[in-house]
Amino acid sequence: MELPVFLRVPAKCSGGELDAFESLVKVGGEVNLDGIRNRIENAYFLAWVSEGGGELVGIAALKKPNENYRSSIFHKAQSKEEPSNFEVELGWIFVRKEFRKNGLATKLVEKLFSVNNSKGVYATTRENNDPVLPLLRNFGFVQSGFQYPSTEGNYDLVLHIKPV
Repeated sequence: MELPVFLRVPAKCSGGELDAFESLVKVGGEVNLDGIRNRIENAYFLAWVSEGGGELVGIAALKKPNENYRSSIFHKAQSKEEPSNFEVELGWIFVRKEFRKNGLATKLVEKLFSVNNSKGVYATTRENNDPVLPLLRNFGFVQSGFQYPSTEGNYDLVLHIKPV
């Protein structure tokens, strides 16, 4: 059964949809949760897949990072790129375990990129996030700079960029 992918600007989402999205961000467990609802509501676009009962099984977003955060990521990674050339952050990619290996993450990112053609995009991942690294490569992302320590766990992060 083909599960539909939904795409909306946060302002057009219901409170229930925002709650469900936020819930899956939290299940993913790799995000600083301070101000998470505000960051979700300020994203450019949210994408999700839901099963028959309406429960979300996968999410992704094109986030609108603030300038200081974005600059700090590029600085920590020692990237030679200009952070202001990458106004969009691809993130919160998460698919529930029982729905993985069905191409849902690819469908979510495809849907998001169907509406973003004019801005450079970056993403950060755990250095050993084996499912997401090939996904990013398939969408034209390349590593920029070096690994750097995460503030959310005992692992390193990697900055990936997708120039326009």
